[in-house]
Order: sequence, then structure tokens, then C-alpha cells
Amino acid sequence: MQKKKETGMTMEDEAVKVFLSAEGCADEVTDEMKAFLDYLAGKKAESDFTEKLDAEVRKARGHKQWRQEYRSTGLAVFAKPVAVL
Repeated sequence: MQKKKETGMTMEDEAVKVFLSAEGCADEVTDEMKAFLDYLAGKKAESDFTEKLDAEVRKARGHKQWRQEYRSTGLAVFAKPVAVL
């Protein structure tokens, strides 16, 4: 798996951000991680964890106040929507 340090991006907060590619080499990760990465790539939830995650995502999408707060933070600019199943 290739690892690349991104040095051209500056973030002015103290949060830790992890960027990952859901299209990496599947043979280098556990089955659970593969299911998670597949889910992030828009595929159907197929593990216990991704099914629970999908249920929480659906709940959050239905919460009007949370959606407004999410959009107002600017995070929506970076988010790639997960496929609606």
C-alpha cells in the first residue's frame, strides 16, 4: 500500500484529520476494514459494523438541525456522499 504525506494542505485547527483512499489494495487490510472501505466507496453495507454505521448515517440524514449544523461548519465541502441504499 502506498503512503503519501500531503504537505500542501494547511488546516488552522487542532483537530486530527485522517485521509484515506477507499480504492486501495484490498489484500492488505482485514475483511472488516475492506467492508468499511467498500461502504465509504458507496457499496452496500455488508458487515455488522457497516450496517450499524449505515443506520446511524440514515438517522443523521433525517435530523434537520444536525444537517443545518453540518452545512454551516463547512465540512460539507470535503464530504463525499455515501450512496443511499
